Amino acid sequence: MTAVPDYRGLAEAYARAHGEMRLDTVDAVLSRCAEGVAFHDPFNDTVGKAALRQVFVEMLKRARSPRTELLALYGGRRMWIVKWRHTASLPVIGAVDVSGLSELTLDDAGLVQSHIEYWDAGAVIYGRLPLVGGLVRAVRWRLSARSP
Repeated sequence: MTAVPDYRGLAEAYARAHGEMRLDTVDAVLSRCAEGVAFHDPFNDTVGKAALRQVFVEMLKRARSPRTELLALYGGRRMWIVKWRHTASLPVIGAVDVSGLSELTLDDAGLVQSHIEYWDAGAVIYGRLPLVGGLVRAVRWRLSARSP
């Protein structure tokens, strides 16, 4: 009889390693991923460990003082939702403070098969860019529900 992996423990371990990731720990985070891991966030859509490594390295090179706080972990068996808060300083826009969710799908062995991030890049990034920011804020205001 084959033992069933502790999927919750594996998902939490990956989420914590990802949240605490530094340039010298990228490969340790990737060791928790399947070879064909799919990753998607508002700026990236990649498949495979090599592509994901490049995303992580570039992200860490640009961000100053990145910090991710894990707030909650929900799910069961191979599907997990991680609620988090991330702070960092980015070129051009400065300090960012964003909350979001990550959807993790694990394979039978407990390796991350899919990591999809959900967060509002419009408010956090685009709305703070020179030139583009004013347009983004105007569109958001026009589309928002306003009290009479």
